[in-house]
Amino acid sequence: MIKEILVSKWMDNTLSPQELEQFKQLPEYGDYMRLSDYAQAFRAPDFDANACFNSIESRKNLKKNSSKRWLSMVAVLAFLVAGAYFFTQASSSKEITTAIAQQETITLPDNSTVILNAMSSLAFNENTWDENRTVMLDGEAYFKVAKGSKFTVQTDKGTVSVLGTQFNVQERDKMFSVSTFEGLVRVETDNFTGNIGAGYGIFDYNGKTIKRELELQKTAPSWTEKISTFDSAPYSAVIAEMERQFDITIKASTVQTNELFTGSFTHTDLFQALENITIPMGLKFSVTGKVVKLEQE
Repeated sequence: MIKEILVSKWMDNTLSPQELEQFKQLPEYGDYMRLSDYAQAFRAPDFDANACFNSIESRKNLKKNSSKRWLSMVAVLAFLVAGAYFFTQASSSKEITTAIAQQETITLPDNSTVILNAMSSLAFNENTWDENRTVMLDGEAYFKVAKGSKFTVQTDKGTVSVLGTQFNVQERDKMFSVSTFEGLVRVETDNFTGNIGAGYGIFDYNGKTIKRELELQKTAPSWTEKISTFDSAPYSAVIAEMERQFDITIKASTVQTNELFTGSFTHTDLFQALENITIPMGLKFSVTGKVVKLEQE
């Protein structure tokens, strides 16, 4: 999860400027700041070296080092105790996670709607929503934002700012994409910053970003209707998505998974779905239990 990565980097003091801004948008940001202030209250007392005899200098240094180590351990323990307190108090933070082949519809505090795709998670703070309309996304979700309700979607690959619109955000492995079906969104990544209007989207794979025009008849992503659709996507991404929609493992060691695939597959029929992704690529498949093997024809 992006939240755990940001918190870990914050504790190590290795956040980049962009990551720091993302960290400040976390629903628990205030709790972390209070936790930091609490931990910093612990200070090792100064060691009075002048009070020690020169003849026991080495012994003094040993005692000093041991004292500092002990005080450091106390500070770490206090940090953990305080952290446990603040984490248990953060009951207003809500996180929803979906499993394989599961979709979940979520209503945000402003009555905006989110449909979460399989193997994804969404987190937000209900109590501070009016002051901080931020959701943390790991995976893929379709948003239908209530008019006049501005909020931000944070992922580890980019930020999407919205105001009364319908859009899809996908963040998987090396891939990040945003598609706008109504209204306007602003997207900020390491490689792209700009507004995406209705009927357009951006697709970023492995650091390369392109802007695309959507199919005119589309009013929502096809996966909300149990169909996964791809437009010049790496075949490895197609395989990964099928594993998320079906409880299977796909073996494709002899297949060129960096080739591009355009097409779709259904979420309701495994064999039909496998035909949809193998026939256009000149592949064959075999199924043994929950393991699918792909090979060249």
